[in-house]
Amino acid sequence: MRQMRLAFLALILTTTALVAGPAAAHAQSASSATAADMAAVPVVADTEVATRSTMVTPAPGSDSSVRATMGCPAPYLGTGFGPIAQCTVVNGGTGRAGLYSPFTGQFNTTVGPLNVHSARWYSWNGGTIIGYTSLHTAYGPAVWATQYSGNRGRWGTVNLITSQFYPDSGWMPAA
Repeated sequence: MRQMRLAFLALILTTTALVAGPAAAHAQSASSATAADMAAVPVVADTEVATRSTMVTPAPGSDSSVRATMGCPAPYLGTGFGPIAQCTVVNGGTGRAGLYSPFTGQFNTTVGPLNVHSARWYSWNGGTIIGYTSLHTAYGPAVWATQYSGNRGRWGTVNLITSQFYPDSGWMPAA
């Protein structure tokens, strides 16, 4: 009986590490970024939305009878836990932003649920900043997006009122 309890505890700790891992990697990359890396970036909306993105329906962890949709900009970013994407899950009129691992199939909510402003793909600055679905926040509608530069990227938020991208991670290699 004691061995079963220890095995179960080990399983819980491993699962917790896998789910918390992307958030921990995200926090670590943000803490190692310089002030210049974290400065807001002005954005200009593209007339056509970049197509390098993935959709998962139904979203991970959702009831299969509910048609929740998850949109993830691609390519995903490389972390110590494998490729991770900052995605948005939309379920009816609400949305949640978070981190998704294609290896584990886990979605870890970082923000939400919040009311959906507009469920669609967004693209700015020639397709270098991409996000899915704007959500209502206390500061106006915002899109949790990924900014790409060459073979690297970083996560952040685009505020649709200020037309600024606010990075919240350091640069990571594209996976």
